[in-house]
Amino acid sequence: MFKDAPTESVLTQVRAHDFGGDPVLDRGGHRIDAIVALDRGIRALQAEQLAQIAGLHSERTKLMPLGTGDPTLSVIGEVAMARNIGPTAAGTQVGVALVMAQMPAVFDLFATGVISEATVRGIAHEVDSLHVDDLIVADGELAPSCRA
Repeated sequence: MFKDAPTESVLTQVRAHDFGGDPVLDRGGHRIDAIVALDRGIRALQAEQLAQIAGLHSERTKLMPLGTGDPTLSVIGEVAMARNIGPTAAGTQVGVALVMAQMPAVFDLFATGVISEATVRGIAHEVDSLHVDDLIVADGELAPSCRA
């Protein structure tokens, strides 16, 4: 029911649906559809948040030339304050954002709801030590296997 709804309008459609009016034999089916669609929306929002963090890091890196501070620590502090989370959690999110910025195919799977944030974090953790050139290869190899 909500599967084909644009991500931006899923919440409105779910809130407007009369679940109590569903046929008895169908009871629960539309709720499952709503859960799936809402999860897709959550993943899209999480992906956008990572994109914004990666963008902030890119901008901050340009503003803070060598010797004037650490742009990554600056972004971690900003994210921690903006999200009201600890610096360790913010640092983890910044790290995931920076890895996903180098893996557009995997990131696209996340943004479209194919893979979860936990999967993205796991991938980022595993490829974190790879060279930038190897990230391109990993992205090309991992994305098709995540889609399957």
